[in-house]
Amino acid sequence: MIGCRKTKNSVVETPTAVVKDSVLAVAPVDTLVYYERTACFGMCPIFKCVILSNNVAWYEGRNFVDRIGTFQTNMDPTALQKIYAMCDQIGYFGFKEQYDHAHVTDLPSVITRIRQGSKEHQVVNRYRGPRELNDLYALLDATIAASKWEQVAEEKK
Repeated sequence: MIGCRKTKNSVVETPTAVVKDSVLAVAPVDTLVYYERTACFGMCPIFKCVILSNNVAWYEGRNFVDRIGTFQTNMDPTALQKIYAMCDQIGYFGFKEQYDHAHVTDLPSVITRIRQGSKEHQVVNRYRGPRELNDLYALLDATIAASKWEQVAEEKK
């Protein structure tokens, strides 16, 4: 069970920076894929991943993931094509914007935003989203795992 804690009409904004302290400014028009898993009261993985139109990807791992910190990679263009194919296969652009239940607590959210050509859609999934979304999440997780990430040095305060 995965989803989001946002209200029905809320939209998660494309982060102005995936990298801590706004080292990298990410313009919304540059983001093709945004993928985030949020916290729960347990050991839920917490991270964000952004794939930009120039195939540069940023990953920020916060907790209960293999990579903690901020990382960058050049994403294989075929990986993006596989993500788009999966979106088409599962009907991603036809899903509701939010799957949630106000009386169910302590579930992590999975937030995705995909831009493919002129289509852009966001799904916030915290409770009982379509099972097909799990196929997309599995592909995104496998894409992240297969990429060769380089850690970005964080600025000292």
